[in-house]
Amino acid sequence: MRRTSLAAVSVVGLALCGVAAVATGPAPGPVKIGVVDQEKVLNDSTEGKRLNAELQKLRTSKMTAIDAKEKEISGLQDQLMRAPAGQSDDKREELSRQLKRRRVEYERLNDDANAEFQEAGGRAQARLISIFRDIVGKYGTENGLTIVLEKGTIYFASQTVDITGEILARFNTATPPGAASTPKNK
Repeated sequence: MRRTSLAAVSVVGLALCGVAAVATGPAPGPVKIGVVDQEKVLNDSTEGKRLNAELQKLRTSKMTAIDAKEKEISGLQDQLMRAPAGQSDDKREELSRQLKRRRVEYERLNDDANAEFQEAGGRAQARLISIFRDIVGKYGTENGLTIVLEKGTIYFASQTVDITGEILARFNTATPPGAASTPKNK
């Protein structure tokens, strides 16, 4: 009797396991993880270096214009300070108004330059991140990865899961020198 109950319980248990397996679907395969250093890929890629050089060129040109305006202001300040005591009040007031206008121009120039640089930097970063995400997604799918993590947000990862070098190589392939608009599909 005891044997029969044990057999019945075993059959019911196996049946329940079968129902649970059907309800949850097939057991997932092993989890495959990839780790990538986004900053390294974006900074070391050919496209990242090209965009950074463009931003530096823009910054240099804006700083040249700002420096010229500063020199102009400095020249007017010197003129105002060294004005002879016998110079008319009208002449001094005119220099003072010119100085005030140049300072306003300087502030506008500085603000416009900062805004333009921020906008260009934002566009460059958005472009690089878009390409990066596309490449990482394709790489993960092609290599059966379950998840790809950013290296800077984890405390430890074995080198065996680091895919940064492979992503950097694909990034450079997707954005060859001189290709400034859209990446190649790979």
